[in-house]
Amino acid sequence: MESPLAGYDTDLDDVRRRVTTGRRRDAVLTAQPGDDDHPPGPFLAFLDALGPDSPLVVLDQAYTDFCDDADQSTSPAPRALPRLVVLRTFSKIAGSRPARGLCVASVETIDRFNRVRAPTT
Repeated sequence: MESPLAGYDTDLDDVRRRVTTGRRRDAVLTAQPGDDDHPPGPFLAFLDALGPDSPLVVLDQAYTDFCDDADQSTSPAPRALPRLVVLRTFSKIAGSRPARGLCVASVETIDRFNRVRAPTT
């Protein structure tokens, strides 16, 4: 289910309403091109409002490196937020195909990913 933008920003209140009403959602996917889209305070409040039984929240930061005002230090720490997954890519900014990117998540989430990922050669 898509949530409309509020101007050029993600409407986190609308996303929260859609996630917490109706049928259970397994995951919420959202992008963070820069700090203007998800300032740390409102984004942390959004995560907190989802509650302890929240769906997995996947924060795609693929284009963060292209923003002049991007400050990666404001990204929420998945260690403190067990249902948060932060994705970064190296292929966009560095053109690195072999090292495609990284996934930052809690130990429990990474363990679940490892159970279903394809083996590497």
